[in-house]
Amino acid sequence: MVSLRILIIASEAPPRVSGVAKSIGEIADGLRQRGHEVVVFSSADAPGLRWDRIRVSSAMTRIDSVLDNDGPFDIINIHGPAPSISDLALLRFTKWSRGAKVVYTHHFSLHFGKWFADFAGRLYELAFRRVAKRCDAIITTTREYAAPFQRAGLPVVVIPWGHDGDRFFPGTREYTGSDPLRILAVGQFRRYKGMAVAVRAVLGQPDLSLTLVGEGAVLSSVLQQIPTSSTNVRHFGRVSDEELGPLMREQDVILLPSKTRAEAFGIVLLEGMASGCVPVASSLPGVREVVGTVGVTAKPGDEDSLRDALLSLARRPEEVSRLRKEAIVWSESFTWERTVDAYEALFLRLVQ
Repeated sequence: MVSLRILIIASEAPPRVSGVAKSIGEIADGLRQRGHEVVVFSSADAPGLRWDRIRVSSAMTRIDSVLDNDGPFDIINIHGPAPSISDLALLRFTKWSRGAKVVYTHHFSLHFGKWFADFAGRLYELAFRRVAKRCDAIITTTREYAAPFQRAGLPVVVIPWGHDGDRFFPGTREYTGSDPLRILAVGQFRRYKGMAVAVRAVLGQPDLSLTLVGEGAVLSSVLQQIPTSSTNVRHFGRVSDEELGPLMREQDVILLPSKTRAEAFGIVLLEGMASGCVPVASSLPGVREVVGTVGVTAKPGDEDSLRDALLSLARRPEEVSRLRKEAIVWSESFTWERTVDAYEALFLRLVQ
């Protein structure tokens, strides 16, 4: 078996809590368990400024020391988009890789919710794809996100994210309609996550009960929308994966109410489905591909659309039962082991 030396460059990595950090940790740990040497370099390794999905980071000024101390590498895997980390890394290594194969993993689209900011984001991604043409391979997590690269004639491989089957597995709860539909929304409280939309959709609905899990920059503004008299919305704070599994097994629905294309997959949907929850999510590129036919989608940022979707499930226990069973089966095809297997196979193929 060939042992590879791999450098992963990303905006976030463990112990930071985020979808990007989780995926980086799972890939790095999985490759190490297969006998490969993996070095992870992230923005946490250098000072910088952050606004939403944009980081002005000095990380790339320190990459030479990583190359000198830990190199040479067979594979350089750059994760993005993350201005000014992934773009500078691609510019650097597609011109001068020191013999390594360069692989770019595309996580999401830049989206800020303002027309001028989104226009700038789209221009950035067009320029970014031109740079990505120089990569040896490009990875996306869904077919929808692969399509723009394929139209540009770029070599794209679709490798979905996964879930940990040892932590997330079905419980015994069955929804009968005799009590409120239990809904769980898990994630960082960032603007694009749409937690406030979820709160507004559920408040005052006796057939619905919402549990919020997580922390973040907009947490206080979300909690301010919950009246002290409310009995069907609660906030749990941050929980570990060990605590999250049992909590999910007590729920009927896993909810992902994100508002923009900054949400492109939704690992938490897989974890919820594996735990026996019906996925309800915003109809966004990539996300709706994860939901497939085993859940329900709603218009992004539209509390009325989301409320209608949730109430429709609450009034049809037999539909909840059917979708629950299908979601469990669907989730079985998304595991971290399969993700790492696919990364390893691609890296070995490029090197050999």
